[in-house]
Amino acid sequence: MMLNELIATETGEVGLAWFDFYSIGHICLGIGLFLFPVLMWFIIKHKIKLNIIHRFLLITSIFLLINAFTFESVLGSIYIDQGYESCKKFVSEVLIPRIENIVENRLDIDAKTEFQEIAQARYRLTPTYKLVVAKGPDHEKTFTMAIMVGDDEFGRGAGPSKQKAEEKAAQKALEKVKADDKK
Repeated sequence: MMLNELIATETGEVGLAWFDFYSIGHICLGIGLFLFPVLMWFIIKHKIKLNIIHRFLLITSIFLLINAFTFESVLGSIYIDQGYESCKKFVSEVLIPRIENIVENRLDIDAKTEFQEIAQARYRLTPTYKLVVAKGPDHEKTFTMAIMVGDDEFGRGAGPSKQKAEEKAAQKALEKVKADDKK
């Protein structure tokens, strides 16, 4: 909300920012709040079993929604209590530097995404992951995944899930590529 206002103030379109936030923003939140219970009803009614990844994504989306509401409440409270200038100052001192840090240091992407970008730029190929071995009982498996670009293996990683093992393999591949770049 206040970020839109901040941008709009710079362009001289304050009224448009309020319209954008209250109409489009609340419509999107409203749709999300409507769809979530519908999705839950559908899952329960059809007795759909969610694997651990789907459960994690569902719970994470709930927490993200709660965080969004909390942040909106804080901004709204500052705006109501201290006015627009204080709210603008809060956004520019707290939110903007964090966003800049995330973008500057590429904290918004994981090792898999970063390596995929490098592989596609250098080799014109998309990396693939190959299961090397899965050890242990079903409730406590350890997966070892290899990251491949074409026929070449760039790294291996092990973890309690294929996803974690792929992430570690991608991290090893990044380390290898960066080390090769220094030579």
